[in-house]
Amino acid sequence: MALGKSSPTLIVFCIIFAAKTSDANLWDECWSNWMCNSWQLECVNFQCACISPYVPSMDNAKCVIGIDGVCERYQDECYDPNAHCNQTNSWIGTGSWCACKEGFTQDPETRLCAKNIGEECEADGTSCIEGSCVDGTCQCPAGLSPSQFGDSCGVAVGGTCTDDHPTCADPYAECQGSGSLCECKEGHQAVVREEDGMTVCRTGEFGILLRFS
Repeated sequence: MALGKSSPTLIVFCIIFAAKTSDANLWDECWSNWMCNSWQLECVNFQCACISPYVPSMDNAKCVIGIDGVCERYQDECYDPNAHCNQTNSWIGTGSWCACKEGFTQDPETRLCAKNIGEECEADGTSCIEGSCVDGTCQCPAGLSPSQFGDSCGVAVGGTCTDDHPTCADPYAECQGSGSLCECKEGHQAVVREEDGMTVCRTGEFGILLRFS
């Protein structure tokens, strides 16, 4: 081959190589990190994969921060669409992490964010924490009551504790075992809350105690 002339094969190779360079998406073929089109990607086993702590999104289209993962950039997306990068305490040095948005609580089984009890919902697809969507609202299963913040369901004050439900909805009440009643802890008194008629445990610190009607 004479100097100054290029082989047709070499030209075709260069065109294909240039087309692939820095244009590979998640799971696309690669043989070098710089072929992947995002700083969140690296070439692993000839595929563009997410760099830790990033993980593939639910639709496998991009890299996002995993559940409970630390957010290093304000624009980071979280794996769960109902979570966001919580930077509330970043100024005191505790860092930022993917946390459930307001009105949501992390389900201990799926680790995804589910709507709190009392929040609006749609029957076809909305996940409610420890409950289900009934008449457009997340509600606790029959026989249980929502906690103070709606982030869990438990036995109501005066209700019967069971092996399946051994905790009280009220943080100031406790079960003494299966078959026992959910009773207020020492120093607290069972009262009826005016706004919703629910029985709760309170002390004098919370203001004037309501009486049973």
